Amino acid sequence: MRPPVPALPLPGAESLAARSALSALARRALLAALAVALAAAFVEAGSARFQAPATSGTADTAGVVGLDLPGSMQHDGPLIRRYLAAVENGLGARSRIGLVVFSDSAGITLPATAPQSAVERVASYFPRRHPKSRVFLGDLAAQTPWDQTFIGGTLISAGLEQGVLTLQRAHLRSGGTIYLISDLADDGDDGPAITRIMTRLRQRATDLVILRIPGGRPSTFFDDLDPRIVRNRTPRNLGPLPVWPVAQAAHQAPPDRPLRLPLLVAIIGGIVALYELALPRLRFLREEVA
Repeated sequence: MRPPVPALPLPGAESLAARSALSALARRALLAALAVALAAAFVEAGSARFQAPATSGTADTAGVVGLDLPGSMQHDGPLIRRYLAAVENGLGARSRIGLVVFSDSAGITLPATAPQSAVERVASYFPRRHPKSRVFLGDLAAQTPWDQTFIGGTLISAGLEQGVLTLQRAHLRSGGTIYLISDLADDGDDGPAITRIMTRLRQRATDLVILRIPGGRPSTFFDDLDPRIVRNRTPRNLGPLPVWPVAQAAHQAPPDRPLRLPLLVAIIGGIVALYELALPRLRFLREEVA
């Protein structure tokens, strides 16, 4: 066998090897820093609050309407329209009001910051009595979005619970009014829940105005409600509705965090630029010898 051909000596080979090792180490360090910066950016983006700053008191809310729509009130469309119109007429120029619709369950239909036009739109769902007959237009076909939803019994406590939640979402820590439009024909087992809600309303200094629709047999536990927070009204004597400023400023992002995410993005961009400019990848080209 022929002995192996000795490699040709390359001047400065040790220096190139040292530089290559140093370059690889720097590259790994930059990649590790980039990974850490990306992870921190993802965490910060997940916890950041992206919303426009709001100023406190930009609008006033009169509270929320709790509208009872069980099967027992299916023919009360004209009265409901009249009661909603009385609430709308009691609102000031800048006032807002919410709407909760319920029967044996409840849902928030309008937030407490909804404008008067939204209440007017809801009122327009309910039919008027036909001028030439005693037939309600609402008997002929479904007129409201809730005709096929709220067809069961009644749990007024469910509507009041959602009313309190609506006020909380408007950032009212206390105050506000719930306007209950109902015939007060409640489930017989709802009394204890109503008592607990009355305690919550008293603690929040929230009033309950009952706009009772005639007809039906009111549950007896409504006779013993706390008169300090409960008032009975009719559309005629409802009058102007009291209002409370909407305190939206409590949900602004903390002042010490708004620049964290942009700073992390800038760091990531700097690392990528340094990697591309200062440490270009080594390229080995195969040269053919003629």
